[in-house]
Amino acid sequence: MSEQQSYQLEDHLQTLNFEEAFLKLGEIVQSLEKGGLALTEATNIYEHGMALANYCNQLLDETKLRITEITQNNTPFSSEEDE
Repeated sequence: MSEQQSYQLEDHLQTLNFEEAFLKLGEIVQSLEKGGLALTEATNIYEHGMALANYCNQLLDETKLRITEITQNNTPFSSEEDE
């Protein structure tokens, strides 16, 4: 994949939410498992799949960080306020 194609792929990934990226990743896995692809096509599809996997991991890491921050900043209510 050329550098320009790589930038286009990164730009395209930024338009996807996690669910869309994960679904596309699943489709790529199925097509690779099915086989019958030319080596160049399989390599390009694999590269796209790896980019999707990295993007999904990045989104998960960002979400985990956000949840950790929310949890740490959240002060629980005291039992006196419940009475």
